[in-house]
Amino acid sequence: MSSKNIIAEGYVEWAKIFESNFDDNMDFHEATQGQYNLNFYPDDPADLFDNGFPEEKRGISMLKQGNPTLGTGAYVKLKRPVFNQYLTNSDGEKGKLMNPPVTLDYTNGKSDKVWNEKEQGRLGNGTKVKVLINAYSGRAPIETLERVAVLEHVILEDDDGEASEAGGNLSF
Repeated sequence: MSSKNIIAEGYVEWAKIFESNFDDNMDFHEATQGQYNLNFYPDDPADLFDNGFPEEKRGISMLKQGNPTLGTGAYVKLKRPVFNQYLTNSDGEKGKLMNPPVTLDYTNGKSDKVWNEKEQGRLGNGTKVKVLINAYSGRAPIETLERVAVLEHVILEDDDGEASEAGGNLSF
């Protein structure tokens, strides 16, 4: 059983990584009280797997075919629970609320600047990012999205095609 950090670049689709827009569908995420997640299209899927991201779980490929206009057209789902029932909270009890993944602004190069969702907007499909994933390999492998660095921002548009948002040292 070990834990490894994996860094990869690629594109995002359907990013729900902020407190204001996490995936709150309790039909799927009741135990975790929601989930921060995104579809990640790695620039180099083979490199992602070579660095420790599992190629399959329970015999099912982690790499799915998706939007052919994003990177290689294949993605993995990256997730982070809103609530982790296995971690110990500050009261010493099981169950801890998790912060969303740290999101940084790398649009002008590497920076400590945290992405400001209200001022800069949510991440639209096709946003170029660098991600930090913690991959735990044990009896039940777990991959957790830890950080997202925005390299090239695509403004999220609403259903009418209108822009819905305005356009500490945390290293990777």
